[in-house]
Amino acid sequence: MERPDNRSYKLRGARATPAQEAAYSALWDEFGITPTGVIDIAQYFPDSKRIIMEIGTGMGEATAEIARTFPEIGFFAVELHKPGLGSLLSKIAEYELKNVRLISEDARVLLEECFPDSSLDGFHLYFPDPWPKVRHRKRR
Repeated sequence: MERPDNRSYKLRGARATPAQEAAYSALWDEFGITPTGVIDIAQYFPDSKRIIMEIGTGMGEATAEIARTFPEIGFFAVELHKPGLGSLLSKIAEYELKNVRLISEDARVLLEECFPDSSLDGFHLYFPDPWPKVRHRKRR
């Protein structure tokens, strides 16, 4: 995957808790996707009525609740912060979710290289810049 020079993110420190690390190690192979080209959506969600991409899941609370509420929808959860991925994986296990797949990649790259036009039914993007401080400009 070619990473753009002008990325839509800047990685912060990754201080994962032992539980987040354990969930990541135990569950990434089952629920994580490392894209190498166009993603075959039907492989991951063969029976889903709709497919949603959530960009920036944070710690995964909202993603897990939405996926639990709407089991007929497939969710691609895009997040780069490893503690957030571990937290969401813990919730996936706790709620026994089958309709969530995680991707740790820049959303711009995914949309340009991995998802054909009109292959997704919608996007969730919550609180993309909740603290518009000058010192946070590097993350915008």
